[in-house]
Amino acid sequence: IDAWAVDLLLSELRLLWAGRAAELTPPPWQLLDQVADEETGSSQARGAAALRYWRKFYTAADPSLFDAPRRTPEPAPVRSVKMVSPSTQAATELAAARLRVSTSAVLAGIVAVILGQLTAHDRVTLLLIAGNRFDDRRRQLVAPMAEDVLCRVDLRDDVDEAMRGAARAALGAYSNACYDPAAERQIRRDAELRRGLHFDFHGAIFNDVRVRGKWAALPGTVGNTGAAAGAEAAVTAADLAQMRVLTTYAPGGCWDRQNTTFFVRIIRSPDTCRIELMADTHYVGLTDMRKILTAIESLALAAASQTVPLAEVPAVCDVPRLHRGAGWLRHANGWVDIAALKELLRGLPLCRAATVAVEAGSGPGSSPLLTAYIHPEGKPTAGDLHRAVVDVMPARNVVVAPDRYVLCASAPDDVDSPAAWESCGHAAPADGRPHETGMRA
Repeated sequence: IDAWAVDLLLSELRLLWAGRAAELTPPPWQLLDQVADEETGSSQARGAAALRYWRKFYTAADPSLFDAPRRTPEPAPVRSVKMVSPSTQAATELAAARLRVSTSAVLAGIVAVILGQLTAHDRVTLLLIAGNRFDDRRRQLVAPMAEDVLCRVDLRDDVDEAMRGAARAALGAYSNACYDPAAERQIRRDAELRRGLHFDFHGAIFNDVRVRGKWAALPGTVGNTGAAAGAEAAVTAADLAQMRVLTTYAPGGCWDRQNTTFFVRIIRSPDTCRIELMADTHYVGLTDMRKILTAIESLALAAASQTVPLAEVPAVCDVPRLHRGAGWLRHANGWVDIAALKELLRGLPLCRAATVAVEAGSGPGSSPLLTAYIHPEGKPTAGDLHRAVVDVMPARNVVVAPDRYVLCASAPDDVDSPAAWESCGHAAPADGRPHETGMRA
């Protein structure tokens, strides 16, 4: 069951423990009712629409944010740091009122901008958790209703657009959160094979656990009862800067392993902003975690009452950067370690020898193309090789599949020279994908 259902059970147990069993009534919507609705009722149509939404989503989503080298981790690799920031709460309320979005969207947009700076990506996909408790019947149901959903924020122009984009993307994601998980996994797998990549959406998670994404007891700030009645915001930019002296940090937990690389949690709190960042120190060290939390606060304050161009974000906050170094390439499907891609190809049972050539794209500003020259073992097709590449990708987040495969009758002495491979007898290039894209598989 999910966290909502746990709360329901605990509430009932408290009544039983207090001797108030007579106050308990059977919920109007039981698990079998939900199952029937998903099979033939309104949920069936909703689920079909959701699967269409996710099929389209996977045609353009980046596979991973943390397509970068790993570094030496802390003894317990996964750590967390917590920040309590009254100034972030106040600034977030101001930005939400100015842009007419929720404070949750403001925070998600800011986190997306910070992640873009950290990872050198201009599209950031955040994994959100949808409760799917959208009516009274489901709010009383003890069942695992929560599903993961994806929110893609395109980073262009300014921070305001990132926050508005987070609001739009989250609305689309939550509206399509009722789906058959097995069918969704197959759609994702088909997209991975067509595009030649592996999705790692658990790399960046944003989870706002506040009730309805709000602070419940805020005295005199935008977004509370007074502001709703028309009161003007009393907090100025100078006030926000002075409030930063109230910010505190504390160490969180430590784990040997978690199913995420970067997890931002907005902690339930009635009267101030509490944020926890959990990260894998193979990518983000403890010192960098505190810098990132401070950067969230700094960017919230800067964007509270004015538009902040993305080009000015580095001047506003100090965001650490992942280091990739020489030999890395920005491809349409993400960052690629060319040496690692060569190693992957040469390790395939279907491959005797291989190299990768980087060629110019088809037009100005287009992504470079990756061509794999392969002397195969036996007589595999380009499609066989492509499937073999995609099958071993889950353990390697630093590669994508080649755009095309050139199967050669032999290998040259200099296996790293694409020009030398051209002198070997070879078949016509093929993309190996399961659907036609202009080349034969």
